[in-house]
Amino acid sequence: KTTTCHMVKSVLDASGEKTGLIGTIHNIVGDEERPVSRTTPESTDLHALMDEMARLGSTAVTMEVSSHALVLGRVDDIRFKAAALTNIGRDHLDFHGTVQNYAAAKRRLFETLSGDAVAVMNQDEPFYGFFKETLRAPLMTYGLSATAAVSAEDIRMDGNGSSFTLRLGGKREKVSLRLPGSFNVYNALAAAGVAYGLGKDIAQIASGLS
Repeated sequence: KTTTCHMVKSVLDASGEKTGLIGTIHNIVGDEERPVSRTTPESTDLHALMDEMARLGSTAVTMEVSSHALVLGRVDDIRFKAAALTNIGRDHLDFHGTVQNYAAAKRRLFETLSGDAVAVMNQDEPFYGFFKETLRAPLMTYGLSATAAVSAEDIRMDGNGSSFTLRLGGKREKVSLRLPGSFNVYNALAAAGVAYGLGKDIAQIASGLS
């Protein structure tokens, strides 16, 4: 989630937005990086943080939403314009008990999306069908299959990074990432899906990812 959020910020900034960030490593408020105590702040802190971002001129915010935050109500009353599913691991089972409970907690984010938002989902994730079944918002899929709305072709990787051809909306654009590993190709596709769902064009997306 951390990498994908930073990629979304980079893409939105490349398209002309001024984007705040809330996440595990730090928060970015205006031009300032701030330390954090938890991935998703408590609800009152979160609303205050977004208010400050808005007053400093931010036009968008990208945020990591933890499964704990969803269960504990920290993001209640926030209207998301886009939400992305990367994958379901085996994290935080001390809190959730089972993987199924963990997935159900994460699904809450997508169940809150209204019809004018977009749900961006990894089509190659085994829990994809579970997330899709209660969805009301328009769906944007990504993955390495040609059936995904956002996909990567001609993937090349080495120790310094990766490159691929981004395919979305019937168009193609070359992307060079300074991040190695196939998982970062997936992260980039998730970020591309979010940005495309928010109306950004493929040239802005490719530039921001690179």
